[in-house]
Amino acid sequence: MKRSLGQVLFRYLPGALMYDDDAEVLAQVTQVDGQLDDVVDPRRLARAISRQLNWWRDTGGGTLRGIDSPVEPQRLRPIRPAAVYWTPYPKEVICRRCQRVANLDDARFHGQCPECHIQTKQLGYVYIHHCGALNYLRPIEQVRCPAHGRRSLTLFDTGRFATSTWRCADCAFERGLGIVPCGAGCETPQALKDAGLSHNLQGAVWNDPWVFFPQTAKFVNLDESRANLLVSTAQAVALARRGAAGQIPAGGHTLMGMVNEAGPRCSSCGAALSTNAKFCAQCAAPVPPAADIPPPPDEGVILDSSSDLVTFALLRDLPQSRSLFADAGRVGQLRQREAVRELEGLGIADVIHVADFPVTTGAFGYSRFLSQPPATLRGFASNADVTTVYTDSKTTEAWLVRLNPSALVAWLGENDVTVSSGPTEADPFGWLSALIEDERYLTLLHSVSHAVVLVLSELAGLEEASLEEILLPEVAAFAIYSSSSELGALGAVYDQSIFAFADALPRGLETCRFDPMCAEHEGSACVGCLQLVRGCERYNQFLSRAVLITGGPLPATGYWSVPR
Repeated sequence: MKRSLGQVLFRYLPGALMYDDDAEVLAQVTQVDGQLDDVVDPRRLARAISRQLNWWRDTGGGTLRGIDSPVEPQRLRPIRPAAVYWTPYPKEVICRRCQRVANLDDARFHGQCPECHIQTKQLGYVYIHHCGALNYLRPIEQVRCPAHGRRSLTLFDTGRFATSTWRCADCAFERGLGIVPCGAGCETPQALKDAGLSHNLQGAVWNDPWVFFPQTAKFVNLDESRANLLVSTAQAVALARRGAAGQIPAGGHTLMGMVNEAGPRCSSCGAALSTNAKFCAQCAAPVPPAADIPPPPDEGVILDSSSDLVTFALLRDLPQSRSLFADAGRVGQLRQREAVRELEGLGIADVIHVADFPVTTGAFGYSRFLSQPPATLRGFASNADVTTVYTDSKTTEAWLVRLNPSALVAWLGENDVTVSSGPTEADPFGWLSALIEDERYLTLLHSVSHAVVLVLSELAGLEEASLEEILLPEVAAFAIYSSSSELGALGAVYDQSIFAFADALPRGLETCRFDPMCAEHEGSACVGCLQLVRGCERYNQFLSRAVLITGGPLPATGYWSVPR
């Protein structure tokens, strides 16, 4: 059978259960083969995975097994899946007529019921545990008919594990399914105990969604050579800040042109010098040692090529990127100017359409029973020197949305968040480093992101699940990109419905169809308002309508309720 790369990354990874249509067999994926994905930047991949792992362990209180943070880039092995291998699972089978059970590993079993002589089917029930353990339903060792042993055991299936029983087909013997402990030596956190879970395995149907949750990291997979060229330039920090802040025209590699101009030049002929050059390629004049070259004005500031600042600046600089706030200044762009005024009133500094957005999704592990902490996240089996990550790299379209730093400072002050320093013209973003882990700041940024997804999907005629987010908290921004193969919808909204977008963004958030339950017990965020079915980077946490619109039970001033 054939499946798309996206399907493999979410449904056919090692440890997942599947159904092979051709073989008509329930199975467990044992191995995924493929080619090394050499377009993936290992540093960006390591950074994205480490961020997810840190959140899982440190913020969510979950456990990590088989993978740990920080992840070292040189240990990562990104694989683009090409072939999936499986083994039959569950191994317990049942007669379609008499309900007798047998096991595929039993040497006496030959594919048919020994009594009815008809084909059997796999028993599609499994046991799972929050630690990631998996087993399948079968008679435990203690289940044995005193008169007939185990040869005539049948399953009396009531549809519930608690009331289903094992029965002997030859007599009146009957016994419950039994309790199966995990046996993996794991601990059950108090938060899971409070939810009714224990060290015992929990019953499920093989295709229940909670049997296997893939854990993925998404990141912007930019051309690392351009990023390295930018950060190695003497004016790297200043140029990156200007590019991200919109002080350099968007698109057309304008920023990279300035980077090339700002690079080191020969003191004799003025020609550009390549990195680590010892002689000028034009005039052969010797290049002075690095110690004799004047230090850059931002010496002491270490600029990471995979940082949010560099990422945002380079995305804005891609050939086909367009800035709404820059376009609005052109003659005849009345609707754009009206949209800009609306968005400025909402504390948004810019909206950028990126037609060639490079994104990679990397699956690095899985969890069972819960898709988020405090469950255990297990990495895929690998040797001691390599961490395998299954990747899907593609180019799609996206919107970049950046919040106004000054409006953000004012909102934080309204909500009693002390900010030691604020944005300056030379450095609009440095002050945000102190807020990266601040819950109120992350809740605001994340809530705005989800609000944009909901409005954008409606105007573009797309399913919410086809839009995904990447948060860039170091520059108070986020990216919303299309995971659909049909591109152009986001560009159409940008060109034709941008004012409708700006007008609709703050509307409808005062109430939720599940109020008062949502407002009083769910932190003003639930499936009826801000939560997404899929595509959320933070597992639908750090969300609240209260941080956007003033009102409700939470004592917060809404970002979109502050007069500007």
